[in-house]
Amino acid sequence: MVIPNIPSEIWFSAILAVATYLFITARVPWELTSILIMVGLALTRILTPAEAVAGFANLATVTIAAMFVLSEGMVRTGALELVSVFLGRVVKGSSVRLLLVLAATVPLLSAFVNNTPVVVMMVPVIVSLCLRNRLSVSKILIPLSYFSILGGTMTLIGTSTNILVNELQIANGEPSFRMFTFAPMGVVAIAGGVLLIIAVGDRLLPDRDAAEGDQGMPAHAFFSQMLIPPNSALVGRRVVESFANLKVSQSMQRRVSRVRRLDGDPEPADENAEVRLLALGKGGTDEPHSLEPGQEFQAHDLVHMKGSAHGLAAIRDRYELEPSLARVTRPHRQPQSSESEETLQAVILSRSALIGRTLLEVESLRNFTVTIAGILTSGSGPTDRVTANTELVSGDALLLTGPRSELNRVRDRYGLLYTEDDPKLPTSLDRKYLAIAVMALVVLGGALTTIPIAILALIGACIMVITGCLTTEQAFAALDTKTLMLIAGTIPLGQGMQTSGLSQRIADTLMASNAMQDNVYLTVSILFMVASVLSAFISNAAVAVLLVPIALQMAGAMGIASRPLLMAVCFGASSSFSTPIGYQTNTIVQRPGRYRYLDYSRLGLPLQVLVWGLCTFLLPAFYPLR
Repeated sequence: MVIPNIPSEIWFSAILAVATYLFITARVPWELTSILIMVGLALTRILTPAEAVAGFANLATVTIAAMFVLSEGMVRTGALELVSVFLGRVVKGSSVRLLLVLAATVPLLSAFVNNTPVVVMMVPVIVSLCLRNRLSVSKILIPLSYFSILGGTMTLIGTSTNILVNELQIANGEPSFRMFTFAPMGVVAIAGGVLLIIAVGDRLLPDRDAAEGDQGMPAHAFFSQMLIPPNSALVGRRVVESFANLKVSQSMQRRVSRVRRLDGDPEPADENAEVRLLALGKGGTDEPHSLEPGQEFQAHDLVHMKGSAHGLAAIRDRYELEPSLARVTRPHRQPQSSESEETLQAVILSRSALIGRTLLEVESLRNFTVTIAGILTSGSGPTDRVTANTELVSGDALLLTGPRSELNRVRDRYGLLYTEDDPKLPTSLDRKYLAIAVMALVVLGGALTTIPIAILALIGACIMVITGCLTTEQAFAALDTKTLMLIAGTIPLGQGMQTSGLSQRIADTLMASNAMQDNVYLTVSILFMVASVLSAFISNAAVAVLLVPIALQMAGAMGIASRPLLMAVCFGASSSFSTPIGYQTNTIVQRPGRYRYLDYSRLGLPLQVLVWGLCTFLLPAFYPLR
């Protein structure tokens, strides 16, 4: 194949334009776009074939892969349960208190653990807390994402962007960042961001739950189906006598009131139960029937309800109902042991074996004598029903009923997280503390020794597997292939920019301005803003790869140290708050928070401007120019 004799700059510009278009439109998967970049750079002879695929062997790719394993170990062992337990104990009905606690914990976690699993784990925990404390989920989840993004900027391993920029500068002969090189600017950015979110977040973010809730029933509530056994106290009772809070039309409410006036004041259900009767399946069938206040419950009827976890448990115990979600006519199997049954809320984590399976397919839980008593699906409304064919996704929450020992086995088998105030379900060897110790050793090694962070992360990942915190299969499953392929494909893009001479041309053009040559604050400001804007449309890894060569060229032309300019690229690439696609954690919270596209810009743009201003004036002060 003969390649036309066209200058490398033009070839590279064409490859960059096509790659940017594909990244923005997502017409093909990002992984495929990464491969096309490597193929294009090799075919146009901008890079040799070995250089075009060198991203797979780059230390940044290896380090990020090892960090995925370390993060998975923290999640799988239940090490992050300590955070959810702490949150449940201190919230006490205050959204400001919840935000303050999140601001104190999430950035710290995200500084050392990949922020994606942190947010995936925290979303259902936050939804559950908001349900129990009558708080608006839509006021909390965007701040959760922003806290995790800001926390990732605080350390070398906090975000893949920092790791990638570090390896790129080492390849260009610059000294390596240390573990806490980013901390001075990161702490200031976190402090400023927290103050802004606490001060104006409540006014700028939508109150989607209040707008879409119904007569006091929270938008996020567990759906449950329960079978009425022949010995239930509910048999023969009328609907109006058994459920105080009916989800019915106004005309039926009037009929309910009329029946109550005629029959006196019947014993109501617990007013704090927060349970709605949605429908009734006669004779155990899943087909819902209309409700009448005078209608009597019969044995083998299937009751469709929605409400809080505690409310559903109260109704079940009061009337001796049998959980029958996804098990329409089959009775609940009684436990073989003498242990009493308990009901716990379990979050489906990002690597759970339950993801993609329907409720009807999750029959294997019967092997553990554990029953699904309810399900909370992200984004469902107060009247939504769940069918046996509903597929489980990451972030869904289940109410599981069974003996504690069996609940523990289910958690370990299926990758779940219990979010009760006091789960008391330790792993067999308290591996959560071992996982925390391994992560602490990696962090301390990076801070106190000269061992490369890639080697430390690999050692930590191996210890996670050797000590049983993760199985080999779980460790390999933890590798986010989309992210790793993206990084491996974009690393050659940065080298191609240098080899083609485009980075030098761009730097020379910018340096042609006397203002740019003499004003480091202006240079930092422009680099930050360009990185921040580009990250709203393409991945922050690709942005970092493109801008690092330009930053190095500009630092050389100005005769200053490159660190302030590289820091501007790092913080700018990670400070994409104003769109749901700007950062992966923004995308994660969109569905459960019921956010629209412009909801992010309400708070995200002011936060982006704030961090931009802080970095413009403080980066040259924190990091020496000579």
